[in-house]
Amino acid sequence: MDILVDGHTVPGANGTSEYDNIPDREGYDRFIRCIGFTFNNSIFHPSMQPSILEHLWDFKFPGITFSYQAMNYSNMYFAGSSAHSLDYRKSAGGFIHGYRYTVRTLHRIMEWKHHGVQWPAVKFSNPLDLMTHMLKRVNEAADIASMFKSLCDIVVFDEQGISSSYLEAFPCLLISRLSKGSGHNANGPVIVISMQTGNFTGAGVDPFPAERTIFAASAAHRSNSLHPVFYYYNQLSTDQQFLDRPKKWILPIPDRLLHLMEDFHFQFDAETTHALTLRRFLEDTLGRDLRNWFADDCLKMSMTASSLPLG
Repeated sequence: MDILVDGHTVPGANGTSEYDNIPDREGYDRFIRCIGFTFNNSIFHPSMQPSILEHLWDFKFPGITFSYQAMNYSNMYFAGSSAHSLDYRKSAGGFIHGYRYTVRTLHRIMEWKHHGVQWPAVKFSNPLDLMTHMLKRVNEAADIASMFKSLCDIVVFDEQGISSSYLEAFPCLLISRLSKGSGHNANGPVIVISMQTGNFTGAGVDPFPAERTIFAASAAHRSNSLHPVFYYYNQLSTDQQFLDRPKKWILPIPDRLLHLMEDFHFQFDAETTHALTLRRFLEDTLGRDLRNWFADDCLKMSMTASSLPLG
């Protein structure tokens, strides 16, 4: 039978199929079946079998607490993909670019628990330097970006709201137990920084509406792409407040909340949209003037005012 190609008959093509790029035309040496897995607990003694999450994730993961410890045995911890139940289908904890950070998180938890080594923190004497570090983190940090909604940066202020300690990549699920997990006490206000995506999808919802992209800072809370979210608390939330948080919220309702507008290039450094918006947020929450002043202005204010701005 001849074949019709571009409106013309190709002679001598009897028995030739037009589908000549079929997947198995070259053959295969081996087939690798990757259709899921179950947790293999055969390495454990029968008297020390960790519980397996049977109903939630089809026997894939052991049951662990928010600090990566087995639910039914103390001092038994899990790391890597086996700890992915805490962020399953939420962030990258099941893959190397994610669990390299959760393994580090477990290490830091163990350092404090067993050796009294506090969670690493950057110290700031004023909010001006802090704001610069915040912008640097949301633009450059791979840990809170890869493990979005799972690892958060935490800023712990003193009671006056001026000096602060900046803890990087702390588990969002352990926020209410900050002191127990890190060794840092929260006696003043707290800001939690999380990278988040929008939550505007669902059955029958168009994922690509015309208004999907946000162009105004006033509508930043409707950003769909990954973007920074700042939670401000007058005091650290309790365990009960964490448990009572609204559905799909990763943290309890804050006293103040700021979404920085999404950016196509994932660069949150626009002077007005990002930097000024963050500065105004910090000024409102901390009650401080965070503008930078020239030396002449500072001299004039020192001679005419009873108090001076931080900058």
